[in-house]
Amino acid sequence: EYFDRREMTPYFRGVRAINDLMLEAGNGSFEGVNVDSKVESYGVKCGDTYFAYLLNSSSNTIITNLSMESVAEAAMSVQYFYPADNKYSNPENLRPDGDDLNIEGIRLTPGSEIIVILRPIKNY
Repeated sequence: EYFDRREMTPYFRGVRAINDLMLEAGNGSFEGVNVDSKVESYGVKCGDTYFAYLLNSSSNTIITNLSMESVAEAAMSVQYFYPADNKYSNPENLRPDGDDLNIEGIRLTPGSEIIVILRPIKNY
């Protein structure tokens, strides 16, 4: 009831969905990954899938880039997950630059967050 009154239940559905994806991708294995962005950011590798969390805690819209180190696959599929809306989008597929991967132009409105999901494309 506490969360229902505060209309937080839909948000927790998103948290659960990402948690399930992470557990399935890595069979419960989690490894920290270095990420860099203009906003608060965290990264984790689960199996061969990477997850990056970005949070814009400012009162301004921010367009940021995301860099992840040691993403050594030949090509990656990219999916964005918006926890507040429990929605996904598929912006593009990317190739790493050396061992690093860079995603440009991620738009975050004030107080918003996004989870970037990167999966290797087999036989690219």
